[in-house]
Amino acid sequence: MRGERIKLGNVEKLRLLSDRERSKVYLARMGGGIQVLKVEQPREGVVLEEVLERYGSLRELSRSPGLLPILEYGLTEEGWVWQTSSVGDNLPGRPGLGTAEGVERYSPMNLRTRTREMGPAGAREVAGWGMRLCGALGVLHGAGWVHRDVKPTNIVFVGGEVMLGDYGLVGKPGTRLDFVGTEGFLPLEGSNDSRTDLYGLGRTLYEAWTGMDRLEFPSLPKGVLESVEWAGHGAVLNEVILKSNSARKGERYGSAEAFGEALLEVEAGRRGVSRRVWVKAAVAAGVAGGCGLVILKGKTAGPILKWETTHSPGFASEAWLTNAWSVDWDKRRILSMGYATGKVVCQWVDIDTLRRTGIDFPVAASKVTVLARDPERGTLLGADGCKGDVYEWNLAEPRLERLGGGPCSGMNYQAASYWNKVTKRVGIFGGLGIASVRNDRWEFDIGKREWVEMEPNDLKKPIWPRGMKDRFSPDPEEPRIYLMAGAGSPLGVLGKEVPGLGGFDGRFYDLDDIWSLDLESGAWRELLPRGRLGVERAAVLFRHPVMRALVVLIREDMHARKPDPARGFLLELDRPGRLRELRMEGATPGLMQIHGQGLDPKDGKYVLLTEEAAYRISL
Repeated sequence: MRGERIKLGNVEKLRLLSDRERSKVYLARMGGGIQVLKVEQPREGVVLEEVLERYGSLRELSRSPGLLPILEYGLTEEGWVWQTSSVGDNLPGRPGLGTAEGVERYSPMNLRTRTREMGPAGAREVAGWGMRLCGALGVLHGAGWVHRDVKPTNIVFVGGEVMLGDYGLVGKPGTRLDFVGTEGFLPLEGSNDSRTDLYGLGRTLYEAWTGMDRLEFPSLPKGVLESVEWAGHGAVLNEVILKSNSARKGERYGSAEAFGEALLEVEAGRRGVSRRVWVKAAVAAGVAGGCGLVILKGKTAGPILKWETTHSPGFASEAWLTNAWSVDWDKRRILSMGYATGKVVCQWVDIDTLRRTGIDFPVAASKVTVLARDPERGTLLGADGCKGDVYEWNLAEPRLERLGGGPCSGMNYQAASYWNKVTKRVGIFGGLGIASVRNDRWEFDIGKREWVEMEPNDLKKPIWPRGMKDRFSPDPEEPRIYLMAGAGSPLGVLGKEVPGLGGFDGRFYDLDDIWSLDLESGAWRELLPRGRLGVERAAVLFRHPVMRALVVLIREDMHARKPDPARGFLLELDRPGRLRELRMEGATPGLMQIHGQGLDPKDGKYVLLTEEAAYRISL
């Protein structure tokens, strides 16, 4: 279809996405698949052959990483230019395009909508996006083109990756146009060359990182200045953005390559850059005057996280054979299933006395993973992480019964487990497969004794595939559960690194993001983007029973010989992406090894069992 004339009436236009004076964007079915179709009315004096020649050149370039591929292009019978591209990722929680409702509710995820829906991203994630986009701009600039309209709405997510699209204003440097770019993303001198694109990219990264409008540049919100990544990475990113948008043209980056190399330094980071030093430097550079810069005078008094030691030392973990566990608050004990050669080991620990009891059952399971306690039946369910067989442990008799379910390759080892109070079923999310991680979700129907697929494994979903280091934390009031951390990858494949992303350990990326899952709608929502807490530091997450917020505990250094005390943060559910550090009171541990935890409904305190001690935590 390249260069051909088409009748728009013959194209199955599923939905109008954008309607402007000289351009329209549709969700359309063409060539048997759904694509994004854009049609533009050329301005007077434009030679259509030159426009088609331009799209032909851009089509080849658009196959480069970071550029939205042009699939086909041509003219309509009315002489309008048309071009198609891949469908961008849908916003989280929206139904797929396979249904009429999915088409009607489709909302493409670009940097602007992502920030509004999920909150601002962390410094390292923003730097990763910036490096990819610098590479894309480098390809355009190297071929003698200028984009002229780099802004958040023109940067879409496809398969979880940022891509620069909308080639309507792409042209040669210095070419006169009636319209160039968008206010706030253009330098004051109104330049029309490659540096215009770099200026727009700097403002774009500013919006994605701070959540503020580009016209508020260079102000920074308190959430950025108080974030745990500020000293190590945030301050470096801020310096890069300030340089990219310097009032003096000669002080900006001269090329996309130079901009990308500067962003690479954000991942390396540095320590010890305090807010006071940054404010002093900003004022000296003349950027604070009259721009509403947030100047902090120190930490404000906030909530206190109180630690109470109930048992010291804790309990010997050598005999605690478990992959995961659940809590029976009625009986006040933590339950687990483990495995050894030729047997399944079922154990429980009394929460108040730390006395451990165990029963062995002669079952040849390979890797038993606890799903969850079924409060309806008062039993604990476990699954063979390799085969998918489900076992039910009845403590009253005691008895271990195989319920069926396997073999099923979808049931993976180290999946996150939960109890669904809506469907009255236990379920799992993600987990390790064969040299891979997944982001599918399954629930076990006890009545039918079979697994039910709730969400397929799909790399286009907003949440990365992952195997879990933590588990779901239930919301005590709402049909919602919260998920933190894990080891995953946007590719879902063992040992594959993605350019521009940090925290890769040779297998997968150590994650520190936080998500919520609405059990009624099945919608995922990102509450804290990756990169805010730090690699391998996320440790404990729970919903406070009174405050509409999550309490997040992190390890200070996993590899230190003597770990520093843990740190605590408050993540308000109404303000995703904003962390507020808590003051700690009492004997705070390093949280190197956690063997059981849960929110005690008796007094609202959080119980934490470690090898060194048992703690009760209150806010």
